[in-house]
Amino acid sequence: MVFNRLSRRTFLKRSGIAAAAIAMPPFQITAEPAPAHPNAAILRGTLGLPTDTPLFGRAFATHTAHAAPSTTAPLTETLPADSVHAISALSEDGAWYRLPVGYVQRDRLQLILPYTPPPALTEGTYGEVIAPFSAIRQYCATAAPILERLYFGMVVIVHETLIDDYGMRWYSVSLVAGSPAGYGWLPAAHLAPYPLAGTALAQPAAIIDRAQARLTLYDGGRKIGEAATYSWLSAPLEGILRVVAPSGVVSGISYFRPSLMIVEGAGSLSIPVSGAYWHNRFGERGTSLERERIELSTFAARALYALVDGRGELPISVR
Repeated sequence: MVFNRLSRRTFLKRSGIAAAAIAMPPFQITAEPAPAHPNAAILRGTLGLPTDTPLFGRAFATHTAHAAPSTTAPLTETLPADSVHAISALSEDGAWYRLPVGYVQRDRLQLILPYTPPPALTEGTYGEVIAPFSAIRQYCATAAPILERLYFGMVVIVHETLIDDYGMRWYSVSLVAGSPAGYGWLPAAHLAPYPLAGTALAQPAAIIDRAQARLTLYDGGRKIGEAATYSWLSAPLEGILRVVAPSGVVSGISYFRPSLMIVEGAGSLSIPVSGAYWHNRFGERGTSLERERIELSTFAARALYALVDGRGELPISVR
């Protein structure tokens, strides 16, 4: 997807606010909490993460576990690619997960939730991948050629439903509405409805702390959640966050992006915001060699998307 660059006049007209009204935040924070560790979004109770569910990690590739949170510690086990492991703790420096088989560096695993059988989806709606990994296949068979690999948190659009001779339900899906990208068949058991309903807030706004690599969501002056970010943002800004599509692409940046949103700012500024399933570098800052963007865990991006989608827009400040 290519974002149209907006003139300042068009931006102000679309956002329905005057330049003076863009000033952020539109409230007084009376009790700003102490800065959290930038990796706090992997712990229970943060934005988009349920508080009553254990957390797991999917190995991005083949990795090794260690007896202690150090690369010099003895090796305890080799983790195959796409294997899933329960996460019991985060090291004090935020760089390692503790697993039953030992310690693994945090950026080696994608944070995922345990699998729960989903309800059936309606044709024409979006579904989120809830299996650790899946695949879009050429036809309805587990041995059919793979057209596209999918991973936890990716979002597809459902076109139709078919039940095969063995009673297994399949969806014909694609990765982007109106596009043949990734068009094929996917087991229905791997998709859950997207998005989940957002929290009803009276005066929501978001603040991104570039130094802490953290997004904090407020309702009025009350902090209601935060998430670690991975982003490259060259300067502070004040703008409006809007949804683009549950799944989309951005010119000049790789990967299909779930929960795709955009920050619109004065002077034709447009910065993509999305979930990321291909890395776990949240809590870190990008480099000036990268295009300006904001990436969140798929949990946080989904929660933020649902909130913005229900309201139409959300003020955002980058500091």
